[in-house]
Amino acid sequence: MFKDLEKFKENLAFITEGVAYIKLDESKNLEYIRIDNRKFTNINKMPEQIIEYSQKIREAVKIMREFHYLKDLPVHIPDFVIKYHPAWIKMRQEAGFLDDFITEGEEPCVKQNEVKTYYEWLSDTFLALGEKEYYPEKLNPESLITESVFKSIIRPELDSFSKKVKINYAEYFHRDFYAFFQILQWKNVLDKGDDEINLKHIRYKLDKNSHFPLLVTGTNKRQKTYDYRKLPSILSFTKYLANQNPKNTVLKEEAKKLEKVIRGY
Repeated sequence: MFKDLEKFKENLAFITEGVAYIKLDESKNLEYIRIDNRKFTNINKMPEQIIEYSQKIREAVKIMREFHYLKDLPVHIPDFVIKYHPAWIKMRQEAGFLDDFITEGEEPCVKQNEVKTYYEWLSDTFLALGEKEYYPEKLNPESLITESVFKSIIRPELDSFSKKVKINYAEYFHRDFYAFFQILQWKNVLDKGDDEINLKHIRYKLDKNSHFPLLVTGTNKRQKTYDYRKLPSILSFTKYLANQNPKNTVLKEEAKKLEKVIRGY
């Protein structure tokens, strides 16, 4: 099917900002293209579908490039951005939330030797996720650089930040990024299991509208979802967990603290 598979992957990487994967069948024909948790399998509709999806990806990138500082981000990052921005898609994959959608044998479509300004790299990675911006001294944020150069410049800044003993999450991370991190912590606990906490009927899934990870409790007939971007959801899940583990005083105290925060005293 392909005269030049690498060229096809390069073009696909370009229009999808490097978040597409392809799967070939045994005859080396295209089986599907995957972006995030969606697989495109209809060869006839695929070009139109990929172009439509790539337009949404580019729009999400454009939206986040309008913000220059963490403090300028909206109270909640729009669901559209979380669903379609390459940084969020990559973070979901790296965190393992897309493992159920991934099939062995997929090939990534990676953009090679891409050049952007320092500010564009910063916006398309850290700021898009809701992380604090970093501007090293004596650097022109409009200078064009490759990704490897960007990482070599920003790495010392991140290393010094990671060594901080006390972290003010409100200062360094947007609330939605921190909510993602909290869900990821629970995901790791659920994946490994915990002998000291009853985790029966607790799982995680991606929200339909934003693909943001949610916690889910209960059975199919009586299930409830918890969105950690909303403080009442954190309280509800903590209460549920405390009720499931009546002898766990730590969970009970945590639920009481959260309740006081919501009530304002």
